[in-house]
Amino acid sequence: MKKYLLCFLIAAFVTGLSSAENRKPITWAKIKKLEESMEVWAKKVGDADLIKIGKIQQRPKEIKVIRAFFPYLLPQGFFSRQLDLSCYPSFHQFRTKVTIENYTKWKSCVKGLYGENPPELTKQALKSLRP
Repeated sequence: MKKYLLCFLIAAFVTGLSSAENRKPITWAKIKKLEESMEVWAKKVGDADLIKIGKIQQRPKEIKVIRAFFPYLLPQGFFSRQLDLSCYPSFHQFRTKVTIENYTKWKSCVKGLYGENPPELTKQALKSLRP
């Protein structure tokens, strides 16, 4: 188990999202591809290890992606699951029907939750996905 977590930490450090990647626009097509790969990744890792990963400081980049866009993949007991799920309904509604009204609801939820400092991926998505 410790070797498994160590591999995740090394992978997160070596292949972490670079600042150049963070500047690339996030698109709906990219989100769809990410969702498919994050579902596979979360299933492969398993609930017990996801909970353990949530308790460590240095987390793999996949956790950042899941928390930002697909928190339903997090198991019960993951440290921030409820918090991360709080804006998911408005994000899902916006994703289903891309309108300025749905975008505004999602943005308001994020702002209410994080104030002016949302996670980097969420901040980037708010800029990139604005209709």
